[in-house]
Amino acid sequence: MRFLLRLPVIRSLRHRQLLFPVVLVLVAVTVLILGALEQRDTSRVVSESPIPEPIEINRLVSRADLDKTPLTYFADYWTQLAEQTSRQLISVGSAKTPGIVIGPRLVLTTIEPALEVLAVQNRANLTREVETENEEALPLPELGFYRLIGWDAEIGLALFNVTGQELIPFTLTDPRAMPSGSYVGAVTLTEVGDATVTPGYFVTTTSGDAAASEFGDLVISMELPEMSSAAAVVNLDGALLGLSYAIPNGRRVISTTEILSLIEKLQAETVCRSVEVATLDESVRDVLVIEDGVLVEYVHREAFHAEPSLLGGDILFEWAGEKVESAEQFERLYDAQIPGESVEFRVLRNRRRLSGDAIVPDTHCEPVESTPVRFVKWGLVLQWVPEMQEELKQSVVPAGWLVVAVFPDSSSSLAGIEEQDLLVAVGGAMVATEQDREIIEKATELSEPVLLSVRRGGRMKLVALVPSDQQTSPGVQ
Repeated sequence: MRFLLRLPVIRSLRHRQLLFPVVLVLVAVTVLILGALEQRDTSRVVSESPIPEPIEINRLVSRADLDKTPLTYFADYWTQLAEQTSRQLISVGSAKTPGIVIGPRLVLTTIEPALEVLAVQNRANLTREVETENEEALPLPELGFYRLIGWDAEIGLALFNVTGQELIPFTLTDPRAMPSGSYVGAVTLTEVGDATVTPGYFVTTTSGDAAASEFGDLVISMELPEMSSAAAVVNLDGALLGLSYAIPNGRRVISTTEILSLIEKLQAETVCRSVEVATLDESVRDVLVIEDGVLVEYVHREAFHAEPSLLGGDILFEWAGEKVESAEQFERLYDAQIPGESVEFRVLRNRRRLSGDAIVPDTHCEPVESTPVRFVKWGLVLQWVPEMQEELKQSVVPAGWLVVAVFPDSSSSLAGIEEQDLLVAVGGAMVATEQDREIIEKATELSEPVLLSVRRGGRMKLVALVPSDQQTSPGVQ
């Protein structure tokens, strides 16, 4: 430091008291120069390096106005909607046909499970005839938790009552109050019971025209797969707007308004029984000295093709080979009979026990003139279905000689005949009218193989029925 103080310039600045300000200025200038040099070096390095990619930062955006809309997590939302509404769907019958839960114990589904129930009853009667030589009836088969309330072949839907469990029904909403273009989804169940959803848009509701009656009154825009299963059409809250299901020439979509009208109709048109009975009091049974029996309160005589020998006031104690103990049991026995078949009964009249028979009417208490033809040897039951009116052409039940029951492990079953097949020809002879029944009945007496032509859907099948002692490899061609 003393060396610096000897310099003339330093001594002059010190004498004038300018040394300290000059030092501060020099320090500041030095700092600025060093800073400029450092910034130039940094810029050169940055310009020579590649441009770094920006880092995406995921932020959870929560907006109340976008909640519960397809705009927020679109794919995940539909999955959640399918899981939510799967509680209101249930599989009905052995084919696992999807049904929608309308009430705590009411399920609406397509007509296939109803036909299955009727086929089970037919097989029970066929089993009884094949395996028994007397009039003793075998116990009726269990139909599971599902009891058929009613069905409409023209519309193609059936209503079931589910016993033994409480179900969670859909919340029904009126689609007429929904804006056009709103998001909707069609939810159904797969064969393994998994829920699937198809997104789409609500268009409008229609009524009063031919298109509305054929394809339903609910118009939606979505690409539904070609499937016969029913699908519940719901809004974004999971409320039911309608039902979509397959018909022969496309798909029909009906609104909740039509669903409620149909349910009311099916419940009002419960299976009609031509014989109405009441359970007897124990005191009445004691006087009559009987243990079983019910009182025949009323007989719908116009429902029978031939005048029945059963009269009101009779004590009915046996029906179709089984003892009748209560009105509920009689209803089950009555419903198990095939319309058009002859059923035997025994009654007590004027303290005399009498036997009789009657042709069972159909489920609408209409007389049935054509009785089912039983190919007992082959395990096959055919029923003539009258030709339908023009407005019923879209019914899922075809007209003609219909296969209503196929006995398991029988010649018909092994040959590939299925229920709801339509018989076209027997041994090369056409059976297109009810009078051709004679051709079918004669075929039952043949011991050699018989060739049957059947129509399944829109395709023809050729079936060779071979007696069991001659079978090699029968099948459908």
